[in-house]
Amino acid sequence: MLIQVGIHENLKLSSDTKVNEHGTLELAIESIQDDSALLAAFQSNATADVMKSSFRFYPPNLTDFNNNPRTAADIAGDLLRMKDQFMTIAKLYAPEATVDSYIGGTKMFDGLGIAPEQMAKAVNALTNKEFLGKVVTNLGNKFVDFLAKANAYNGGITFRMKFLRQSKLKNYAVISRSSFDTWIEPMSIPKAASKIAFTKYEIDNGKNDPNPAAGDEATTTTEEAVKGAELFGVAETPAPVEPAVSITPPVTAAPVQPTTAQPDLTAPAPGPAADFFGAQG
Repeated sequence: MLIQVGIHENLKLSSDTKVNEHGTLELAIESIQDDSALLAAFQSNATADVMKSSFRFYPPNLTDFNNNPRTAADIAGDLLRMKDQFMTIAKLYAPEATVDSYIGGTKMFDGLGIAPEQMAKAVNALTNKEFLGKVVTNLGNKFVDFLAKANAYNGGITFRMKFLRQSKLKNYAVISRSSFDTWIEPMSIPKAASKIAFTKYEIDNGKNDPNPAAGDEATTTTEEAVKGAELFGVAETPAPVEPAVSITPPVTAAPVQPTTAQPDLTAPAPGPAADFFGAQG
């Protein structure tokens, strides 16, 4: 049963989390049932379904909805929001200083052969799909490595989390990209003291609505489509049928190998990043 739009409790990260063969991070989240919930299921003859979903973090789009090239600053902004999502989750398992040492700052560029004095050029080179792909995969691998070393899959730390509706026509759950709104917190915080709630903007725009929408996808307006595209980083996909048994996540994509050779940071942008990963949408 896939995780639905809403605020859910007693969640944990799954060891199905990995960087796939396309270099895309798949973050697996599942619900766990506490004793009281299981007892209630027995007493009411109900089922106790475990909700589980895998959220894919695709690279930023190199073009906007009208197929115009996006600037390096726009793409960098999307990368920073992705990094903030990872760091927000990571801080459930380690102090901020530790998280920062793994994935903070410019860690996503580490090992790519970029000299410190070339870092500004590296940011401008994010419009190159191949280079952008390496940076995104590098960040994903560092995040997965952190989660494994922090024992994030053993269920020792459970959390409460808010999932938003992807768009007016699509009720798939997506992870918030907000850097100021609380959307995840440990279950050690009592529900009465929880800071997680749907904002007025989210309610007014139906982001809290888990119900399927009637309508033809072809009737989507340009404005709605652009709003949906802003959530490119967290597309929900069904979780594997068989759960992984290994604590160490299976990273099936070839990790970005550290190198001292400097990349060509002046190459022209050759096209959308999705082509590099073979990703859809």
